[in-house]
Amino acid sequence: MRKFKIKKVVIIGSGIMGSRIACYLSDVGLSVNLLDIPGDKKNRNKIVTENFIKTIKSRPEPLLDINQDHNINLGNIEDHTNKIKESDWIIEVVSENINIKRKVFDIIEKNRSKKSIVSTNTSGISINKLCQGRSKKFKEMFLGTHFFNPPRQLRLLEIIPNKNTRKDLVDFLIKYSEKTLGKEVVKCKDTPGFIGNRVGIFSLMSCVHNSLKFNLSVSETDYLTGNIIGRPKSGTYRTIDIIGLDTLHNINKDFVENIKHKRSKETYSFPQQIQKMYEKGFWGEKTKKGFYKKETDKNGKKLFMEIDTNKLSFFKTESIKNKNIYEGFSPDKLLEINNKHGEFYKKVFFDLFSYCSIIIPEISKEIYKIDKTLRYGFGWNIGPFALWQELGIKKVCRMMKKENYEIGGWLKELIKKEKPSFFEVVENKKTCYNLKTKKISLGTNEPQLINLNSVSKKTIINTKKTKLSDVQDEIALLEIKENITTKETIEELLKAIKHAEKNFSGLIIRLSNNKTPFGAFLGEHFRDIVNKDKKKIEETIKLTQELNFKIKTCSIPSVCLVSGFVVGPNLGLALHSNQRSCYIESYLGVVELGFGLVPVGGITNELLVKLDQEKAPGDPENNRLSFLHENFTFKKISSSARVAKRNGLLDSREGLVFNPKKTILDAKDKIKQLNKKGFVSNLTNTKVTARGSQSLALLYTQTENLKESGFLSNHDKYVSDMYSYLLCGGEVSEQIKVDESYFLNLEKDVYMEVCSEPKTIERVEHFIKHKKVLRN
Repeated sequence: MRKFKIKKVVIIGSGIMGSRIACYLSDVGLSVNLLDIPGDKKNRNKIVTENFIKTIKSRPEPLLDINQDHNINLGNIEDHTNKIKESDWIIEVVSENINIKRKVFDIIEKNRSKKSIVSTNTSGISINKLCQGRSKKFKEMFLGTHFFNPPRQLRLLEIIPNKNTRKDLVDFLIKYSEKTLGKEVVKCKDTPGFIGNRVGIFSLMSCVHNSLKFNLSVSETDYLTGNIIGRPKSGTYRTIDIIGLDTLHNINKDFVENIKHKRSKETYSFPQQIQKMYEKGFWGEKTKKGFYKKETDKNGKKLFMEIDTNKLSFFKTESIKNKNIYEGFSPDKLLEINNKHGEFYKKVFFDLFSYCSIIIPEISKEIYKIDKTLRYGFGWNIGPFALWQELGIKKVCRMMKKENYEIGGWLKELIKKEKPSFFEVVENKKTCYNLKTKKISLGTNEPQLINLNSVSKKTIINTKKTKLSDVQDEIALLEIKENITTKETIEELLKAIKHAEKNFSGLIIRLSNNKTPFGAFLGEHFRDIVNKDKKKIEETIKLTQELNFKIKTCSIPSVCLVSGFVVGPNLGLALHSNQRSCYIESYLGVVELGFGLVPVGGITNELLVKLDQEKAPGDPENNRLSFLHENFTFKKISSSARVAKRNGLLDSREGLVFNPKKTILDAKDKIKQLNKKGFVSNLTNTKVTARGSQSLALLYTQTENLKESGFLSNHDKYVSDMYSYLLCGGEVSEQIKVDESYFLNLEKDVYMEVCSEPKTIERVEHFIKHKKVLRN
């Protein structure tokens, strides 16, 4: 018999965080009641309703699909205490004030079921202090569950037990949060700020202090501490504006009062200039001005202003000169920069390294937890210890010693080794340094360290562009390392697929990783367009069509892993696979209009076939067709996999995965099911509906109206009309079923025409040079 179950959740506190958690848990499939204090006599749920409406309109989107019904009921803590009794999990998300939280716990303890789990979303208040004076049974079922904001996009969840929390409850919640909620879980000690805020806020404040020390402007600092070093583009000061300077002040005040290390107390303390901003109420987005603010000039044009931290006056933010000067720099190259930027990097990196080594083992005995927390809670690409190892542990320690930085005692022991390391990969498993054994090992029995994607892999083929591996159960994994824009890449993929057909009973396809919506298009093919090399362009189109057709007609079942931005050639591979394993945070779209092009590789065929398959009796003939055309014309990218289903880019019955680590296992299960049912390759020539002149006239009218309204330029309209021509089957007077090959030939003709247009070539050339889309 199961000890714990979670189906019904009550969240108390409907501020931005409480409402966002409610949205996330509802998307997972839980029944959620969101409660707050009562409003006025006329509308007792006024506060919770206003807060919730404000949240669902905010960015980034808290819901996977705002147009779907969600199981979130609104109420208040006086009239709806029965909801507390009915719930399996009660989450307190009120303001960071211990007295307010204790009053909420009074209500919870009085009304809760004895079997219910109770947690607090505090970001740093002691869990043991919060449950002081509570009954033993309350304490046993009470713990901290610190979601990071925004909870849909940031996957970290810190779980913090109190001294009396049941161990089986902790183990259950860790597994549940990983497998059902899709979270990366870190079990933390009950220390100030736990792990995430303790280290993340320290790094943020180190950047502030050193920014002022080297007299860097606000926008200059954000540029240096954003994407260049593998962190969110909001950098330092923009991040503080989002957090709120008042919130940061309260967090730092708690750190200064509760930690002992003198040097870190100085880092957490506000510099004089920032303290003045706090006192003046320059708190960021919530007060409409902080380190940045928006203004409107006399002509109604919006201006982005930044603060001069010395004068506390605002000036227009200018573009950073030579903005791409450090793009692509490795961390060691950043440290070698011979100007104040190089010195700034040394200080912020060494401050972070020193602090992380000193607070081990106070906040954690496992160093991997610090890296994991910063990656999944703050959006860093690489954690501090992994970065340190990349730079060279001994080398950095020597550099830090010259600058009088201190390091932890455990690290002094480690660097005595000939080749010290924090992490190593052993038998496809990432291991870390164990402080107790002083050796590299897993170092923990915690469930969350188990990587759900850590299937045993045996490399079969490995090149610069592709990798084919045996992932057991007679299933192969084909990983695409580069964009599918060259003859060489496509030929290597075809070779790998043929090898898989001969030696395996199933194929999983992992797409190349693109962090921007247009990244998948960079490569040789675009240079061929600029060079007007028709022969190479035609060859690429032919090979792309051949590749996708091969996947569609493969003699073994294929499942494509869908995650992140899936556009262009990657979208073609996903659509032609037999099935897909889709992570919820997948963003699909047909965006070729941005370059003055149309999709190739049979993408349009698959969308039209899907349109026919999902057409319900009584559906107006051209409604779905117009919708497909609209997706192209507005370059729509779905905000989630769930929206992609609504946009017709994924099957309506497609199952979605909340934990990206489960995608390979999910794909393997799908392949096994297909084989169990007796998989037969789709060798038939699928008939596609060419909708003819009547539908074409309708789409032409749509683009003309959009052009007249200012939504499309002349060239946008031209390319959009060409895609309308393709969608409707070209020179067809009436609706008729045609072979796939008909559409593939038409696709090639349309593509060759639009890619020879001067304005298309301008767009492509501009993108190659500036990595930005040109509208001409």
